[in-house]
Amino acid sequence: SMGRTSPAQAAVVEAIARCQFPPFLSYPEMISETLLSEWFGFPTLTWAPECLEPNRKPKCVVIACRCVPKVKQYKQRTVEDVEHRTVLYYARYQCTGGAKKSFSTISDAYLSSSKLFVLNFPYLLTYKTGISSDTFDIHYDGMLSTKGIAGAVANVERRRQKRYYGLLSRVGVHVEVSREDDRAYSPPLPPTEAQYMTSHMCLDAEVLKDLWLTHTKILSRLCLGQMKDTKCDRVFRIDHSQKFCSKLKVYGADDSKNSRQAFECCC
Repeated sequence: SMGRTSPAQAAVVEAIARCQFPPFLSYPEMISETLLSEWFGFPTLTWAPECLEPNRKPKCVVIACRCVPKVKQYKQRTVEDVEHRTVLYYARYQCTGGAKKSFSTISDAYLSSSKLFVLNFPYLLTYKTGISSDTFDIHYDGMLSTKGIAGAVANVERRRQKRYYGLLSRVGVHVEVSREDDRAYSPPLPPTEAQYMTSHMCLDAEVLKDLWLTHTKILSRLCLGQMKDTKCDRVFRIDHSQKFCSKLKVYGADDSKNSRQAFECCC
């Protein structure tokens, strides 16, 4: 018997059929027929870059493999935008060639296969979580200030509280309009601010540090890729963060380390 279609499958299949790229956030309060109780849930974003391919299937990530991968699983994970947590929908595929390797469309191997994917994928991911580029910018600015990560977290919390009260106001207007048509209309109680902020809780400092270090590794790989196509005598690389960087690396044109000097970052 056929199983029920999951929300992830329905979202990805529809996005591919509509060639929905670049992706966009879908807010529950903007969708008609959505229950009031669902307005305070998680917005969604569907990542389906395979819709750009002529056969609507991704290119295999296995080197020199020209197979047409098959869908293995439709998946979802929770990521962090500035004003809310978001459900990210995407698909995992399997190589149909000899390697039989499986990969998802949000994996580093697949994203790095196209500049278009890198430029349009809005999240920085780690094994367990992910944050949007806008959220990362807020934390980056916080780390370069005297307030540090705590100040950035407080900023995001304020933005999420603002969204909660905005939704609450919209619910109030909706209830007034509905009661004009039906005086017996009894809406469900919305969540309290505490309940809403619990479900949209901000990441803690340790997770944010892990995300920062992951981002630094990605930039390092991009730098190495750029250096392959660049003629230069010597390259200086520095991370300007007061919190994480204390070393300057000096590389030769062939990427060999000439020296490595520790210093106090004063930026």
